[in-house]
Amino acid sequence: MKILKSMSGVAIANLSSRLLGMLRDILFASVLGGGTLMSSWVYVFLIPNLFRRILGEGALGNVLVRLLKESLEKNNDKEKAAVKFLSLTVFLGGLLGFISLLIAGVSLTASYFVNSHEIKLILQALPIIIPYTVFICLTGITSGALNCLKKFFLPALTSLFLNIFLIVTLYFLVPELSSAYSILIALSIAVLCAGFLQLSIMLVMLKKNGLLDLKHLKLISFSDPFIKEVFKLAWPAVIGAGALQASMFIDKSLALCLGNYAVPSLYYSDRIVFITIGIFAVSLNTVMMPNMSEFAVNKDYKGLSNAIATGLKHMLFICIPATVFTILFRYEIIRLLFMRGAFDIKALNETAFALSFYAFGIPFFATVKILTSGFQSQKKMKLPVRISIICICVNVVLNLILMQYFRQGGIALATVIASLLNNSISFYFLNRELKHLKLSPILYSGFKSIVSALIAGWVALLIYQHLLNGLSLLVTIIILFSVFCLSFTLSSALLKSEELNDWLKIVLKDNKRT
Repeated sequence: MKILKSMSGVAIANLSSRLLGMLRDILFASVLGGGTLMSSWVYVFLIPNLFRRILGEGALGNVLVRLLKESLEKNNDKEKAAVKFLSLTVFLGGLLGFISLLIAGVSLTASYFVNSHEIKLILQALPIIIPYTVFICLTGITSGALNCLKKFFLPALTSLFLNIFLIVTLYFLVPELSSAYSILIALSIAVLCAGFLQLSIMLVMLKKNGLLDLKHLKLISFSDPFIKEVFKLAWPAVIGAGALQASMFIDKSLALCLGNYAVPSLYYSDRIVFITIGIFAVSLNTVMMPNMSEFAVNKDYKGLSNAIATGLKHMLFICIPATVFTILFRYEIIRLLFMRGAFDIKALNETAFALSFYAFGIPFFATVKILTSGFQSQKKMKLPVRISIICICVNVVLNLILMQYFRQGGIALATVIASLLNNSISFYFLNRELKHLKLSPILYSGFKSIVSALIAGWVALLIYQHLLNGLSLLVTIIILFSVFCLSFTLSSALLKSEELNDWLKIVLKDNKRT
């Protein structure tokens, strides 16, 4: 219950960020459209985003949470933990700074030898945006450090800045710019400013919570065993995360071969799919990682198993109805969010086609985060990486096969199948190690969520077909979503869903206090 309550606070922060992110993507669709210019921006932002996912919010972040938690639990010395963290921060900042300079130099040099206008644009904008890598990766590990101190809400809230800066730039500045180059540069500068502000605020929060003190600068040592242990544990996961990002890069490159609409259609459908994952899956995993690490430090494997099982059940309870609603009303959702300006009927159809495949992966994309954290909380970093690499290879092979029949929908379907395979293998090995992790209660809970979601979808479809003619699209979606949620809640109550009871307890307790 404590985990769920903390998760609800993080979810509010992530919801705010996702709503702004959706407004950002609406502006992207309106201003940049679904063709060549949007494809160029997706590629420009791809490189720093790769580093963020590999180092900022992925392997290093989870390893840092595990080791700092262990240091604070066993030694109960925050000052020593602060020196260790500062040493890691300075070392990582210097390493990322060097990598950023190297990428910028290579990009500028390569731009003189490229004939393709689109690729030249990407290479010219990349040196401007690449320092964002330093800011966002350091923000990721500072967020992990604050999570160890059970500070979740404010670190999650700082993610708003990226969307705010991009929205302001898209709305006020980009319409005044005439060239594709100037638009990409303006967006890159906005991203850079957002990253700098976000990191600055995180450092102030660290200082207030006793994990950052400049007087410790003279105590830092790059030979500190803590740094070595972080990278020793993280390198397998870094390789795995790098392979995953390489797979995503291959996905986009293959999609580029399918025409100008394929890459944007996957991007826009990805944004819709990850609304649920970004709000609930990331929030729950953020809160659970320190708790799972605490169970692992104390060798309480039954408690760890229960935490993982509870996380999986709640992920399915939230993500299964999100999948059903997204698939049933995908055209209406896309029209509402993106159908304006440069986003035409062709872009609508292409995006809806990709989304009809991609949406099936919502539960699997969410639950794999919990399973991976289950390994990482025990310092078992190599096994999930091996699993991930196997699934990535499967994904690439399936891409090449399925895109022949379903175009970008085949690329989306390949990603879904690979994620399902990742979940299955990860659960098998976790169950074998922990002994207490049982599949049948999780499947039973998921089955009840499927039944409730299908009933809710049927009710919403009936309402849509017979009672909502003549209403605006926004009002229609609001009514459909409300009817769907109410029907799902009632169906879950009739099926005696434990997950619904957990959430009702939190809501009722909060109401009693107020």
